[in-house]
Amino acid sequence: MLNIVAVGDIIGSTGRAVFRKLKAQLVQQYNPDLLIVNGENASGGIGITPDTAKQLFSQGVDIITSGNHIFKYKAILDFLDSNDSILRPMNYPEGVPGTGCRIIEIKDTRLAVINLCGRVFMGEGFRSPFDVLEQQVEKLRSKGIINIIVDFHAEATSEKKALAYYQDGKISLLFGTHTHVQTSDEIILPEGCGYISDIGFSGSTHSVIGMNKDAVLKKFLTMLPSRFEVEKQNPCELNGIYCQIDEKNGKTVNIERIKIEDIKV
Repeated sequence: MLNIVAVGDIIGSTGRAVFRKLKAQLVQQYNPDLLIVNGENASGGIGITPDTAKQLFSQGVDIITSGNHIFKYKAILDFLDSNDSILRPMNYPEGVPGTGCRIIEIKDTRLAVINLCGRVFMGEGFRSPFDVLEQQVEKLRSKGIINIIVDFHAEATSEKKALAYYQDGKISLLFGTHTHVQTSDEIILPEGCGYISDIGFSGSTHSVIGMNKDAVLKKFLTMLPSRFEVEKQNPCELNGIYCQIDEKNGKTVNIERIKIEDIKV
């Protein structure tokens, strides 16, 4: 079996501190063969810098996935081209820096991690995640790669679940990110694809999706511009999933939510 741990959107310095504190506990409890984190908000709450990415890799992260904020910092452009362990959504227009798929070898088998961004409520410009995923999965399976994991960074739960059903039997696991709110709908679909609409976030519990609640309230109440800052107050939490994949057939056999609360950093 392949043990997979995926950690939800890391929010700024608070989220990084939470992950740093709990990394050893995650390894001890789940013994992951692959550790994935979504890091698109890991630097200042929006975007990720090369230094932050290097910090996460130094702490044992195997793959960093991202989303619609991946290009916030200009410095990340060259880093994406030089390091294929940090992914940007594969359905960005062709020609943008980086890659949306990483193939790695684990336990004498090859596994692919794919990053995609949704289009519903996410703005224009992204190619169809349905078409892009279908084409990529066909390429991978033609090479004998049947263990395929997808981070679908999307807003609409309907779009996420529809994509999972669309590729059920062809991919191993599809987990959602972006909303920063962990859902309780983890399931193994009929043909063996593990699924959850959103794995949640890592950051301050008493916040608005990881950001200072007062600044967010000001924005909602006045409609005036308000500078959002990462909430740094305790308690904090880490959200994610643990999944077991049978590498012989590429199917999920177990999927569990991870939610560690009341953390002080």
